[in-house]
Amino acid sequence: MIYILDQRLTAQQIPKEKAQKVVNDIVGTMLNARFAEELFRPQEIYAKPIVKQAFEKLAHASIMRLNASSMDKLYDLITMAFKYQVIACPRPSDLLLVTLNHLDALRAMVSSFPAANQVDNIYRLLMKNYATMNESEFQFIRYTLLNFFQDVHIRVSMFLRDKCQNPNGQFVVPLSGSVPSGTDIPGSIRLFSRNGDILGVKHFHNGGQYRAASKAGSLESGGDRGTKLGTNMYSATKSDEITPQSPQKTESPTKTVVNECLAKEELNFLAQLIGGSKVAPQKAEFRLNLFDFSCMDEPLVDGRRESNDNVLKLSALENNEELSRIMSEMDAANEPKDCKVDEPDGVEPEDRKSVV
Repeated sequence: MIYILDQRLTAQQIPKEKAQKVVNDIVGTMLNARFAEELFRPQEIYAKPIVKQAFEKLAHASIMRLNASSMDKLYDLITMAFKYQVIACPRPSDLLLVTLNHLDALRAMVSSFPAANQVDNIYRLLMKNYATMNESEFQFIRYTLLNFFQDVHIRVSMFLRDKCQNPNGQFVVPLSGSVPSGTDIPGSIRLFSRNGDILGVKHFHNGGQYRAASKAGSLESGGDRGTKLGTNMYSATKSDEITPQSPQKTESPTKTVVNECLAKEELNFLAQLIGGSKVAPQKAEFRLNLFDFSCMDEPLVDGRRESNDNVLKLSALENNEELSRIMSEMDAANEPKDCKVDEPDGVEPEDRKSVV
């Protein structure tokens, strides 16, 4: 999300001070201690609507405002980019290296000291919880993530251009590139004796172009991860190259039934956690059109659309109990009190309707 927002803020020439504030505020909210503690607690994966609502709240944690269409497209890009990175990992444990690439980029993008400290805290939590995991544990995490995105097939121009996505939205598994560190290039079968001695080697065509890994990825803070996955793929990309195209989402034959009450409780709890790092009200809010077609959602002003290309309006979050409660209280406070209407002299009760 931060990669995409940074690219669009730069492309639309948003003042550097405002753009930097957006990044600092969103990163600071996303990585605040209470929210991070909840995310690292062992638990079942969240339902898709809850994950999307969490990203909507994070995207509006600063002075930037997005409209509903842009938010939907932003979330589509986030999910497809993340899904591609999970699929493209040569081995399951590379998920940790990809995550560390994200953290390295965040540390370089933030300019506030508190936000940088929060990035370092997330790094320590990652090392504490995942550095000692074996391949089978990472494989279980990988399968869980892929099952979460199994029915999401949204075409993205950038992926289509690079031939890593098919026209139906499914990703292409690469048959070339570096093999994981510590593994051999496929194409040979070694025959061993009972004593472990090599008796012979048979070779076969592996169907791809592989090469040995130059070195193992480092888990040190700021180290060389040995992979480009997780780095900013949007830094030199044009707007029309990252825009999602005609989402083709196929529903699973068996729809997952989510407990509605539990989902609402989880959403409200996450909203409270994210809200734990509140940003002071800012008068200098601005609206951002993430994509060219977002202007179609803008209201008309005097028979024409607003011409400010650097602004975009986002609808508020829906179906949130806390927001609904606040809105109901505001409506009750603004309700007009009962008042008595003075009737003209000589008007009988049955004539009140005609008088009105």
